[in-house]
Amino acid sequence: MTKHDTMNRAIQIVGLAVFAGLAVAVQSGWTKGFDWVVLIWLRDHASPTLTWVMKIITDLGSWVVVVPVSVLVALWLYSDRERRGDFPFFVLAVAGASLLNGLLKWAFQRPRPGFGLVEAAGYSFPSGHSMEAFSFYGSVAILLWGYARSRRAKVMLAGSAAVLVAAVGLSRMYLGVHYPSDVIGGFIASTIWLSLCAQYARGRRDSGRRAVE
Repeated sequence: MTKHDTMNRAIQIVGLAVFAGLAVAVQSGWTKGFDWVVLIWLRDHASPTLTWVMKIITDLGSWVVVVPVSVLVALWLYSDRERRGDFPFFVLAVAGASLLNGLLKWAFQRPRPGFGLVEAAGYSFPSGHSMEAFSFYGSVAILLWGYARSRRAKVMLAGSAAVLVAAVGLSRMYLGVHYPSDVIGGFIASTIWLSLCAQYARGRRDSGRRAVE
């Protein structure tokens, strides 16, 4: 087992344990106090300008942005022979996260807060926008990692992805369509999923190299 495999396995085991604990807490109502304190504080600090900004940010994790940009990235990967091996990883990471989110929402069936500043359908836990944003921007960061030659460039790449993902999560809470625990659950679920996809991609790449040798 390589160093990367060990790290991915650790992420998956710890992630599953934390997500399971959070899911139990959500289903038992133990997160209600924390959730509502955060939501009420955000609503108390709302303003028309900030609401307008948050509506733009939240779209960065919606199908309106994620789907068309994902199609462009997928076409680029598939058309480039040197990057074609990354095509399955990217498609699996982004499309799989959406399917996984639907399955988890159906399993937990948590109602939304009910005082949103925008319309939102479906169940609340875990946050779909948070999962999609994490999987999409996270997978793009992984794909671009090899192009970042310096340590500073890698830090900027990882930091940019993290800020985008965090901003989308914050916007879902600010707009009142998700509890904080929904957003946290979405981030954890996507961390596990992205780790599994990365492990699959690395194993597939290593198998291809051994076949050539």
